[in-house]
Amino acid sequence: MIDNALVSFSISGPNMEDPSYAIFGGINADQIVGGVDGLKKMQTKAYRPDWTNSAKQWALDGQTMLYGTEECQQVGGEKTYAAIIDTGSSNIGVPDTMFKELTAKWRGDVGDLDCVTDDNFCQVMTPCKDIAPKLKPIGFQISGQVFELEPSLYLH
Repeated sequence: MIDNALVSFSISGPNMEDPSYAIFGGINADQIVGGVDGLKKMQTKAYRPDWTNSAKQWALDGQTMLYGTEECQQVGGEKTYAAIIDTGSSNIGVPDTMFKELTAKWRGDVGDLDCVTDDNFCQVMTPCKDIAPKLKPIGFQISGQVFELEPSLYLH
């Protein structure tokens, strides 16, 4: 009965009238930017080669990453990057060049930032409640829409 080995989900927020649902064996093309042609197979190993099975991550085209209102540009002329959607964790993966530019902006706002002990994670020995007011939101533009995270959401 199911001719495609896939499951698609439509997840509605608490203020939306349409209920959440799953489709087994198909998709609702009306919910995809660009319809079925908006779906692309993306190789995501380019900037996270050490993630196990990274070629199997869900990804969308990310156009821009913002720190406040300033863009964090990707080096090399690429106009888009793979924006990983990993519902099994709270990780956000971005190209290394964008992460380095973001850490430079953080350093300008916070100062004593350690991004060397763990090159995938930056830390400072100051409580988050004292750091958060100094930082700006991070925005990710995906399919023309900017999704913004306030510092309290990306600090750990």
